[in-house]
Amino acid sequence: GACTNLGCRRWNCAARAREMAGRAPTAAERAELEKRLEEILADGTSVTLASPQEYGEAEEAEIAAFLRDEPIFKVADCGARMCHAFGHGAADEISATAVRVLRGMRGDVPACKRYLQYLAIKRALKGHDLLIASFERGACASLWASAGFLFRAPTHRHITGGKRPLIVFSPVVLEPAHVLRAPKQQLYACLHYQLEQYLRAECAAGEPGHVLVFDLKEFGWRHLHRRFLTQVVKLIGVLLKNYPETVYKLAVVNAPSIFSIAWAAILPFANEHVQSKITISRGSNTDALRELVGAEVLPADLGGDAPVAGAEPGASAAPADADPYENAWTDVTIDAGKTAQHVVEIGDDEAGAGEGDASGQGSDQSIAIEFAIESSDVSFFVVHEPLGADKKKAAAEQSYALEPQSHNASAGTVSHLIEGARPGRYTCVWDNTQAWRYPRTVSYRVFAVKGAVPMSIASADPAADDDSPTAPLPEWEGLTDAEMAAMATG
Repeated sequence: GACTNLGCRRWNCAARAREMAGRAPTAAERAELEKRLEEILADGTSVTLASPQEYGEAEEAEIAAFLRDEPIFKVADCGARMCHAFGHGAADEISATAVRVLRGMRGDVPACKRYLQYLAIKRALKGHDLLIASFERGACASLWASAGFLFRAPTHRHITGGKRPLIVFSPVVLEPAHVLRAPKQQLYACLHYQLEQYLRAECAAGEPGHVLVFDLKEFGWRHLHRRFLTQVVKLIGVLLKNYPETVYKLAVVNAPSIFSIAWAAILPFANEHVQSKITISRGSNTDALRELVGAEVLPADLGGDAPVAGAEPGASAAPADADPYENAWTDVTIDAGKTAQHVVEIGDDEAGAGEGDASGQGSDQSIAIEFAIESSDVSFFVVHEPLGADKKKAAAEQSYALEPQSHNASAGTVSHLIEGARPGRYTCVWDNTQAWRYPRTVSYRVFAVKGAVPMSIASADPAADDDSPTAPLPEWEGLTDAEMAAMATG
């Protein structure tokens, strides 16, 4: 068992870890940790990159020995503090941490050793283990007031007591502008505070891993705002990068057809191990969720028996406006041998081309298209032509904005997003000319969307959380070195 003498100097003593959790690293310790972090990140390789390997007790013992023997873990007792966070409650916190992280790195021992150093150093430099105490004492009250709305009901629900802890996140009740107004550093502080709470819940449950549910009921086009979705993906990236194996299963439920656009942007940032934990359903996936967490704790709105908890007293989530395009559906019957068309015009002022780019590349204006076919199939394409040209010139300059493609009714609702729309006239064409006898009925809606997310989602690494050891500010505003030291004596 762990030594109960708080004066004990063994770095791997749990009691010593609790003692050390009350202070920030000294200037000398910080310099040494920053130097090692710079070495770890020097080759530019992601710290979570791993090659799946077979592993067992021997590899787990090797990682545990590394945690005990590697000198960097003794600096500011960063190793003991990390193990106390990830393995708290276990008979051997070091072995529990070794098993957890090795599983997250899929048995790749060298990658696991590198990743453990990264985790321990980052946690010490950022003061992760100071967060809960500082929030509970009110030292970070201003941060929670400005950015905590993202982690309060009804947007966020953290439910324990079932087979596994459950997180339900419903981003659809948020307005993108409200999230984007929250200071980034304060948003990350609240995120890490919540993630530390998750670790505590897992320790109480006796094993790592939450069931994370993204409920996308009423997800609308307004949520495909580029900066909003990029921010959400970055927050998810922080979770995946800094809290290994916190996600046991990730269920996306009530996903509408347009979610495929957002998903195409998010998917590249999840490795195969994470992807294997993800399920996406257009319904509530009730049976699977009841089996994972237990019907008695699963909220009724997800098909469980537990009542739906309301918002905290005084909590203020961002106002949820109804989808302004919800009633914009049009039904059209296309006779055999005929086509149906819908025209959208984008003016020069609407396209808002990027600086020095008269072509409209980098435009903040996109065209969203959704349609469903009642039966059989039709071909669909979109043609672009410039504005202001005479018919002859316009015909010569026509080009496909979307190439012709056949769509079958069995595919359900089809969604397309024409990103960065150039100025011009866009003609959407549903083509039934291949039919000799039967008409086709199509329900559709087409509209311009400002700030819609591109499929490439701005090419930024969403998991980046300011890894530069020479960054002028800590990850969150208000927790500088001096302020962290003040927390320890506050």
